[in-house]
Amino acid sequence: MRRTSMTRRGLPETVPGGPDAREQSVSTGHGTRARGKSKKPLLLKFAPHDDVHGVTRATVMQLQSALSLPSETAVIQYALAFLRDMIIPSYEPDDGPVPESMLKHIRVTIAQEMTGGESLFDGM
Repeated sequence: MRRTSMTRRGLPETVPGGPDAREQSVSTGHGTRARGKSKKPLLLKFAPHDDVHGVTRATVMQLQSALSLPSETAVIQYALAFLRDMIIPSYEPDDGPVPESMLKHIRVTIAQEMTGGESLFDGM
């Protein structure tokens, strides 16, 4: 999974061109996308207090200052992008567990190919 390089505090490294450059495009494991205005605006209601399900506007403002982001919207976009990278894989899902018949075939093939030699584990 490709991720944005991070500093020791877990913050993104400075993007060349300053914070405004970060507003133009984002490069992640999910591809580079140009940012633009959404067709449907999203209303965000802040929580009355900070907990695991929400944050207050004061917290968003503190994050904006700590991250040196240009706006509260940029903080929310950053948080959502970070959450996306942590939860949604950027690779295609595999075919699931290897079937027992295939594992048996692999074991038989390995046994046929392994001729001579000593096991590192014999006599332990």
